[in-house]
Amino acid sequence: HVYTETLAAAGNVMEVRVEILDGEQVIASGTAMGDSKAVVSVPFSGRVKWWTPDEPNLYGLRVSLLADGQVVDQRKYPYGAKEFKLDDSGKQFVLNGQPFKARAVTVVWPRWVRNPEGFELAWNEEWFLKNIIQRSKDLGVNTLRFHLGNPPEKYIDLCDRHGLLVQYE
Repeated sequence: HVYTETLAAAGNVMEVRVEILDGEQVIASGTAMGDSKAVVSVPFSGRVKWWTPDEPNLYGLRVSLLADGQVVDQRKYPYGAKEFKLDDSGKQFVLNGQPFKARAVTVVWPRWVRNPEGFELAWNEEWFLKNIIQRSKDLGVNTLRFHLGNPPEKYIDLCDRHGLLVQYE
């Protein structure tokens, strides 16, 4: 869903365009705006690979808002196509149609950052990648749980790039 109320001063937003990128455009789709919001469907048509912990296929997702044929706002996000849900029994996780066993570690974010040593390391991306993500992956972990706090968004993006599902509380 794309909402445009805050762009009223930028002109009459008439179209939303969504592109999935892998260096170059893989798929694009767009739709006309209606009442300050729009839902854009992007059929993959076999051109997008699913994200899994073993194959963390990531793309760029670019969303553009257009008024009178001109881009008035544009954002780009990392995007991994995945469907994560419970099976019909409600007892088994399913990732992209396959049974999924979560093997997780937990980072208790507020406890970690409340002492000086933890606070210094908490913002060091290289340290986090080596000591949290890579060590976890080496132990067979496929899920990282951030407990009781919000980590920097860059760490969630790192988890996506390196094949860790994130349980975000």
